[in-house]
Amino acid sequence: IVIIDFAGYQAGVIGPNGLAYSGNWVLKNTAKSPFPAGTAPLGNSTAQIMQFKIVGQPGTDTSFNPAVAGVTLRSGPVGGTNPVIVRLANPATGTVGTGVTVQKTRLLTLNEVMGMPINAINPVTGIMTAYPGGPLEILVNNTKWNGEYINGVMTDPMTGHMMYTFATRTDFTLDVAGYNWLSELPKEGETEVWEIVNLTADAHPIHLHLVQFQLMNRQNFDAAKYNANYAAAFPGGGYDMMTGQPYPAGMFIPGFGPPENYDPALNPLSGGKYGGNPDVAAVIKGKPKYLKGTPTAPLPHEVGWKDTVIVVPGQVTRIRTRWAPTDLPASTPAANAFFPFDPGALGYDYVWHCHIIDHEDNEMMRPYAVTPNGNANRTYIQGVDY
Repeated sequence: IVIIDFAGYQAGVIGPNGLAYSGNWVLKNTAKSPFPAGTAPLGNSTAQIMQFKIVGQPGTDTSFNPAVAGVTLRSGPVGGTNPVIVRLANPATGTVGTGVTVQKTRLLTLNEVMGMPINAINPVTGIMTAYPGGPLEILVNNTKWNGEYINGVMTDPMTGHMMYTFATRTDFTLDVAGYNWLSELPKEGETEVWEIVNLTADAHPIHLHLVQFQLMNRQNFDAAKYNANYAAAFPGGGYDMMTGQPYPAGMFIPGFGPPENYDPALNPLSGGKYGGNPDVAAVIKGKPKYLKGTPTAPLPHEVGWKDTVIVVPGQVTRIRTRWAPTDLPASTPAANAFFPFDPGALGYDYVWHCHIIDHEDNEMMRPYAVTPNGNANRTYIQGVDY
């Protein structure tokens, strides 16, 4: 919900320059695309988003306005004893909230798959054309939607056409429907930290379904050094469409998934974090191997519950997520935290993804499933209440 107070800015009101307002106000876009280091928006098109026409006299706004002095926003009913907001993260310090127990930390990457420059026939002109290399798709944790990766080609016996063959990872789990291989399997009631390492060239609004979360902090890291060690961790395999051969060990394999086993117990580079990647917080001789400076706390508009967060390139963005209702006290044990409905009913999957539509449509989305809490006392019954 966004509250915009236009009182005093309607048509005819005299502004500080002594001139009357027209009443026409334009919401403008100043962000470069891709953000933050791309091309500036065009003044008469992408730089203008929406026009507001402000006329008449202001009415009475009965919605909640957090800018009014002395107001209190509580997570429960008026007069209740719940805190202003249940804090999983301390927004002032960028650290864990008081009384919060973290059951699991995941380190997940955002990856850009680049195409090589090629010469090909332009399908419109019929002329041989040199095409520059560029991004083909963007992935979360280097994993395609269904969790499979290309491992070769074969001849279709029906058509005679060449087609790709696919393989599955042994550290992923097939969902109940039998369609997608899952890697994120949070447990209902548990609290997790997700460290999202952006290895792409632009910012991504990352969105989780089912739950809201709180931004903990962001921190710069040495992307060149991390990328080099990240690529070196790949075991080889898959299928290189340029050479027609498996990738050699120590080379980034697009769409293969993380380079190491998802289970930190089987990943010597993990730092105890799930996800199959090198730990961005690794330390050598008492000094950070990749991280730079100190973490920065959330901005003022980012301190509440969120379902989407901006993940900036060259940074690790840390969010704190609990698979339970947001109004439960932070100290609630995982065994006693649950939704009123069954989040695992019929084996349904949820998703996490980038909210830029051409990114999510080009593989920057992954399904995940929630393991239901066996102690839950449900008040919403499937088939009766929903």
